[in-house]
Amino acid sequence: MLVPKKLNFVCMVHVVIVISMLFATMVWAADLDGDGIEDAWDNCPIHWNADQMDMDADGVGDLCDNCPGTPNSDQMDTDGDEVGDACDFGDFVPCDADLNGDGYVNLIDIGMFAGDYFSGTVPARSDFDGDGYMTVLDVKLLASAFGTAGC
Repeated sequence: MLVPKKLNFVCMVHVVIVISMLFATMVWAADLDGDGIEDAWDNCPIHWNADQMDMDADGVGDLCDNCPGTPNSDQMDTDGDEVGDACDFGDFVPCDADLNGDGYVNLIDIGMFAGDYFSGTVPARSDFDGDGYMTVLDVKLLASAFGTAGC
């Protein structure tokens, strides 16, 4: 049975309206950097990084991470130098950890550091990152300097 031409036209109009409504209500996913990962799921939406590398597993892609080797999902950068607070050690050099001035960073310096920590005060000599506190960051700096000679 054939449908009259007038009915075919009405059906076509309805199909066009339905399709238009579907497209009008769809939300197109944004991908500002064009890496194929929607911004809502992209761990670095401002830089192309289709591999989504995140070495420290803090949820921030390495290309956007201001401290890619240390987890710091908040990306705090108090001094604005584009190095995250979690790994910003200021002007520390390994010889700063030579607390007794004998030219070596060794067990004696670790002992002095521990003494400073348990004294209840924060001597400037043991506050390697200059934040006014003796924290795990200072311990990391001391550990990284351990074995340095020729200070």
